Amino acid sequence: MDRPPRHRTIRATLDWSYQLLSPVQRAALARLSVFVGGFTVEAAEALFTGLALDTTPLELVASLVARSLVIANVGAEAARFRLLEPVRHYAAEKLRSQPEDEDAARGRHLRFLADLAEAAERPIFGGPDLPWLRRLDDELPNLRSALSWGLGEGRDDAARLAVSLVWYCFMRELYDEGIDWALHVIRADGPQRAKADLMAGVLYINIGDFEAAERCLNEARRLATEDGQRWELVNVLAFQGGLAIHRRDSGDSEAARTLLEEAVELARQEGDERLLTRPLNRLGLLANDEGNYELARDLYLQALAIADRHNFVWGALVHRNNLAELAVDVGDHGLARTALGDLFPVVTQTGKTGIDADAVLNTGILAIQLGRPILGLRLLAAAAAAMDRSRYRGLTSERERHQRWIGIARERAGHDADAAWREGLQLSVDQAIADAQAFLSDAPVPGPTASPPSGPARSSTEPALSGSFVREGEFWSLAFAGRIVRLRDSKGLRDIARLLAYPGREVAAVDLAANGQAEPRTPWQRTATQPGFGVEAGAGPLLDLEARQQYRQRLGDLDEELADARAANDPERETRARREREYLLAELSAAVGLGGRERTSLDPAERARKAVTGRIRDAIGRVESLHPELGRHLRRSLRTGTFCVYDPPAPTTWVL
Repeated sequence: MDRPPRHRTIRATLDWSYQLLSPVQRAALARLSVFVGGFTVEAAEALFTGLALDTTPLELVASLVARSLVIANVGAEAARFRLLEPVRHYAAEKLRSQPEDEDAARGRHLRFLADLAEAAERPIFGGPDLPWLRRLDDELPNLRSALSWGLGEGRDDAARLAVSLVWYCFMRELYDEGIDWALHVIRADGPQRAKADLMAGVLYINIGDFEAAERCLNEARRLATEDGQRWELVNVLAFQGGLAIHRRDSGDSEAARTLLEEAVELARQEGDERLLTRPLNRLGLLANDEGNYELARDLYLQALAIADRHNFVWGALVHRNNLAELAVDVGDHGLARTALGDLFPVVTQTGKTGIDADAVLNTGILAIQLGRPILGLRLLAAAAAAMDRSRYRGLTSERERHQRWIGIARERAGHDADAAWREGLQLSVDQAIADAQAFLSDAPVPGPTASPPSGPARSSTEPALSGSFVREGEFWSLAFAGRIVRLRDSKGLRDIARLLAYPGREVAAVDLAANGQAEPRTPWQRTATQPGFGVEAGAGPLLDLEARQQYRQRLGDLDEELADARAANDPERETRARREREYLLAELSAAVGLGGRERTSLDPAERARKAVTGRIRDAIGRVESLHPELGRHLRRSLRTGTFCVYDPPAPTTWVL
């Protein structure tokens, strides 16, 4: 049958354009037809291998752009190109007419994507994940096309590509596709078998097929153990532990703990702290379920610190969401608002993460606790709908928690409950997130806490947060969030204690530098006659002798700490010590000029600002190394400068 007139016209135009191309341009256009959804210059270069190029790959692509056969999109972070569908189909016909060329082009396409996915695998697993997630998002149509062809042809590169997508499929909720790809590799029973079993097991857990997950993870563990694949084995143990947590109603808590502790030990032996985030997180879930909230919080914070250090955005979201859930359940509304407030802006930047529904759910429960049952019910309905769409099946305790708060919200909402639920079911995830953020920004400042329906609750008169910061001779005893640490006295700790005594009120850096006793001043009381201003006619050193001696003494301590951390194979401790050491060296360098002479400042206020800022930062670093949560609280709440202030995000009382 003849083509319609419009199609004959398109065909004639393409024939005419094709005849004007050089042999190299024709071959290049045919090869580019294997790309679905666009390509980069780097990808095109991989397909141009073997062509007798007399120009660069970019110039060759540009020559096709100039002839309107390729469309350029240079507005993106990395320029991408594509063929319009009529052109791609035309070029594909030309490629199919040369079967050997088509096979070679598709093989190069597959190999390029397998190399790309392998490069992306570990960053997506533990950071920095966002750039690689977005890159694979761009290539998803190509990934699907290449796997469809390569798995059908039994290509080794297809198996390599498939199993390298395990964490991408996990984070982007591509459960069904990922399982299908993994099963192809499992049936082939080649060298990628262990990773394929791990991939299938991980994704089966998320769709609630625990029996299939157990079979695959058991096989993955056997193969990884036989082959000495420690990286894969750590992850197998972490997800076996997670599976045991899912089944802990059958008495698998101890089995989960054993698996997860073994995963932690192997991760430390491997020497890559990114491997620790998942087993630590799951140990936190186990502690939370057993009612050990302080341990759960510490484990979440350890995992969060690792994720933040490696810019593992997805992992940090998980840990912050766990902290928010914990805070909601124990009635710590200040911590819950802070964690959720930090979480949502990042969720909206990362795309589909699977965490958005959890965060909406936790905000809904918080809204119910703070007297907004209708809003809370709408958010709980939106979260339920999102989880159904993703086919996520949570823990039994998670489902029970969700249902418990739905019942509470319905009771408090009364006749409006059904309408609120229906409205929530119709909300998109983006709309639900917008409503949640609006609530968090308008919610009242936490005062008395609302008790959860079951489990430990805080006193209704207890402030949102509290702690102690007490000097005992040459040491300070610091208590916060149920944990106590002791640190040797320093000026920075004295500065912090003074600021904690006057929350929300500014203290001049010159007063802190002089260890003055004057009350904090309101802005209109600041004058040049304040202590420390105008009392020194000459310049002074940026760091005084005592400060430099303290810095050098601390550097010596840090050198010992680094050596101990390396000997103990503790990368987390080593990283903290190295960062503090680098900071102190920078401060000393800034204070010393050419020939080792002291640099001076003509402004006493500037000298005070630098000295106080340095010693407060140093003190926070020391606190953070022993008590991460208190360190994070101080880093978030203390502002330094010419005037310093302690301004916590939630009301906090201190025993001083």
